[in-house]
Amino acid sequence: MPIPNAMDLASIVVAVLALGVLVIIHEGGHYLAAKWGGMSVSKFAVGFGPALVKTERGGTVFLIGAIPFGGYVQIDGMHPEDGTDPDSPASFANRPRHLRAAAILAGPAANYIFAFLMLFAFYVGFATAPQPPFEVLQVQAESPAATAGLEEGDVITGLEGRPFEGYDDLIEAIEASEGKPLLLDVERDGERKEVAVAPQRTSEDSPWRMGIGFRALGSTPMRYGPLEAIGKAGDFVYRETGRIMTGLASLISAPSGAQVSGPVGIVKGLSTYVQRSGVDAFLFVAQLSIMLGFFNLLPIPALDGARLMFLAVGAVRRREVEPRLEAVVHGIGFLMLLGLMVVVSYFDLVG
Repeated sequence: MPIPNAMDLASIVVAVLALGVLVIIHEGGHYLAAKWGGMSVSKFAVGFGPALVKTERGGTVFLIGAIPFGGYVQIDGMHPEDGTDPDSPASFANRPRHLRAAAILAGPAANYIFAFLMLFAFYVGFATAPQPPFEVLQVQAESPAATAGLEEGDVITGLEGRPFEGYDDLIEAIEASEGKPLLLDVERDGERKEVAVAPQRTSEDSPWRMGIGFRALGSTPMRYGPLEAIGKAGDFVYRETGRIMTGLASLISAPSGAQVSGPVGIVKGLSTYVQRSGVDAFLFVAQLSIMLGFFNLLPIPALDGARLMFLAVGAVRRREVEPRLEAVVHGIGFLMLLGLMVVVSYFDLVG
């Protein structure tokens, strides 16, 4: 693995700090909702492992861990064996169910709200509309693009001799191809050539794809009024959530062909955006915030969605799920997620 230069290191530091901000936003949502709901919070951690910095305020220890990924808020009484007074009215277990649900839901909600505010500021202040031509940033192995001979650094200027007029032209052509070859006009090292690529899809319901990552080299400044910016930001959040759901469905239906990134891969990707364009990095952080909020709502043990599910089951049964049983389920889920994170991060490092 090559040794990163000063610019690479700086962009990595910025990327790690950006992810830290998203963790603070997420855990801050839990913290504020818990305090508002009359619960005591003993710890607010950003990162894991030994504490590098810590301080205590209002009965809560705030700390930064040595491992700069993830974080947690320890609400007293959420775990049956956390050593807190089980009879305390400020215990999570003794608060009304709707307040407990609010404390759990507030983390993902905070990420969605943060992303919306970022996008609102983007559309009001410095939005640009991407324009062709398109630079190929990544070619997936064994994809239609790789088979056709497309390479990273290629510039796609048009289709069948006609130049692209707008950003959506390439995406719309891929989706409308229904698997028929597209004759792309490509520039490589100052030479022009034609490359025929036949898009494919992983399942009957998945979209057609060539297997490339690309960016628009051109842009047009755009400015929106506050009301229009609200609509644009909301539409972005809606579409991004739909894109994540589609990707998740594809992952479930065809896991062997899916590409999954862990914290290391996300930092590498974000650092690339930081070096390339502040605007691209800004939008990518907004996308990551939406992704963090969405995935935490999935009913996977140890995630917020599973905790909400246990609360819902208790509400339907009119009797709480046995706390120790729930703790065991979340503990197993946490270990499985941690193992998955280690494996994925290893491949991110060696890939």
